[in-house]
Amino acid sequence: MNDTPITYNTTNTRFTKMKLIFTHTLPRFLLSFICVTIVLLGGTTDISAKADKDKNCTECHPKFKAKLSGKFNHKPFEDNNCKACHKSHGMSNDIQFNGLIIDVCSECHSTAEDLPSDNLHYPLTDEPYCITCHSPHGADNKQLLKAPAGELCIECHDAPSTYEGSLHPPFANHDCVACHNPHGSLFDNNLQMPAGYVCMSCHSSIIGDYEPTELHSATDMASCERCHDGHASTSASLLKKDIDKLCISCHTTIKQQLKEGKQHSVLDDEDCVVCHTPHFKKGSSPLVESVPDLCLTCHSDIEDALALDFPHAAAEEDCGNCHSPHVQLTKADQPEICAACHEIEDEAFTEVHRGMEPTFCSNCHNPHGSSEEKILRENQHPPFADRECDACHEPGQTRKELRNPEVCLACHDEPEPTGDHKPLENGQLICVTCHSPHASASQFFLKTMR
Repeated sequence: MNDTPITYNTTNTRFTKMKLIFTHTLPRFLLSFICVTIVLLGGTTDISAKADKDKNCTECHPKFKAKLSGKFNHKPFEDNNCKACHKSHGMSNDIQFNGLIIDVCSECHSTAEDLPSDNLHYPLTDEPYCITCHSPHGADNKQLLKAPAGELCIECHDAPSTYEGSLHPPFANHDCVACHNPHGSLFDNNLQMPAGYVCMSCHSSIIGDYEPTELHSATDMASCERCHDGHASTSASLLKKDIDKLCISCHTTIKQQLKEGKQHSVLDDEDCVVCHTPHFKKGSSPLVESVPDLCLTCHSDIEDALALDFPHAAAEEDCGNCHSPHVQLTKADQPEICAACHEIEDEAFTEVHRGMEPTFCSNCHNPHGSSEEKILRENQHPPFADRECDACHEPGQTRKELRNPEVCLACHDEPEPTGDHKPLENGQLICVTCHSPHASASQFFLKTMR
């Protein structure tokens, strides 16, 4: 073995550079790499831990507090207690929280902690959670909101300006939290309470001393929102439809009646609330006034008839005994409607009417009242007034024979077939087409419904 020591030419430039790399530069690089790796993996070096222990963030970041401060400031931020929410970042420049943002906030703010996840307002269901709407440090709005509440809402929701018609004042004024809970709710549409109770916080005078769930239209907890829109509508009173269409969307029986018959004339120019109150309590009267007083506010002529010596008992009691409040009566409804109370097949009834089948009772009788007994019409045909039925009727005569103008012309002059009297039915005048042969409320015994 050759024990001769190996010698190197240290004056060689290449050798000198390699020596510097391996003895100085490489160890320092490895040390820095190890420290950075530890920090990035969530740890810290003993040096940084010791340095951060008694230091708050503003010592290193003096401009940070001035930049993030506002008219209203988060208490931990105001007290320089950054570690209430943040981890020390060590050699990393990343902002690190002590956990998920919503969990960090919930340490102090229990606003939504009892709500199931399905009932949370959307921003609280995903990053960045609370700081979608709130500034974590300072803001110029209460509750540290990044902008006034209504302006924040319309960043995601439709703005009032996109709606047509009249606007609900809180909505028009961007006061969304007057009705909605911005964090979440157990009730539909994140309402503060069930809709009816939200409404009653302003509109309590509408229903008086009963609960919104007792409203006639209420089902379960739904009440006001079944008819009204909480934001805007092109119909009056924020109704979801014009009132006549809205009511019959539930009251389908009345809808069918209106389709089959001629509607009550009040509905030609008015709507359901002329007679009905829409906010009545279940089980109580839906009318704005009791009957017949309500009906007589329009039908003053009937009020006069009821004040006569012989008022019709059924009319005095309740107009609904004979009338549908939604569809007008026609003569085709007689005599069936009268037969509901009067025994038209009774022997005494048949005798009084000379065996004639009753047809249009109101031709002779005023169905509301009269100054004559049996509520007979005041204008009576003289033979009828004198009960001289034989003047016109003969035993065994058919209805067709009675319609022969010769019966009338036995007493009356034949009118000229011009003007108001034109030939009818093969040139013959059929008097009873227009005139009642017994009695009438009109001059010349003209036929009338009343």
